[in-house]
Amino acid sequence: MHAISEINGEEFDLDRLLAESIVVGPELEFLWDEIEIDADGQTSIAGLYVLGDAAGLAQGIIQAMMMGIRAGERIIERQAASSGN
Repeated sequence: MHAISEINGEEFDLDRLLAESIVVGPELEFLWDEIEIDADGQTSIAGLYVLGDAAGLAQGIIQAMMMGIRAGERIIERQAASSGN
């Protein structure tokens, strides 16, 4: 499986992206604890992002979606910066 950022420079292929993407979304809403994250949703563990209800910050699909979009954008930016693109 290739990282999304490794597809950089290739023609976008939605079927490939969906086939190679893994999304883990455990239901942790009942805990209501807040996990310490930065503005992009990253924890103190490099590369580990916690978003939406699991972070204890978003109480709804729209807020969770917006956190996911922001985190995704930052992941792509950081990967591009580290690869020199």
